[in-house]
Amino acid sequence: MESISVDVVGDVSEVRYVGVFKIKTRLSHRDSLRKDQIRRELIGTHSESVSNQAFSIAEAFSIISAHVVDAPQWWIAAGNGMDLEDNNVVEKVLKEIEGAKKIDVDARKAKTATDKKSLEKELNEV
Repeated sequence: MESISVDVVGDVSEVRYVGVFKIKTRLSHRDSLRKDQIRRELIGTHSESVSNQAFSIAEAFSIISAHVVDAPQWWIAAGNGMDLEDNNVVEKVLKEIEGAKKIDVDARKAKTATDKKSLEKELNEV
């Protein structure tokens, strides 16, 4: 589990939102299915008839919901962000999640490369 921090002033409300979210950078199959379920609940079963904006909002909240394990009280009080009027706050949370996911992937790739070099060295010594 990782932590991400946000400190952002709402673009509409002008309220300052500060807090730490605990997130999963990797999703299980159950998490992935839950993410898709949330997206479908938000846009309905006929997604081809929704606007691009509605689809983007649903996609953003499904990603956030799947990754967030614990959130600041202001986020929870705002219906896990759904009742906020500030797009930039939601965008900031999503951006931080995506950044943490990238760091996790990059770290695993680096470890794999290091392990590969170590194994190759070991094999060459035999």
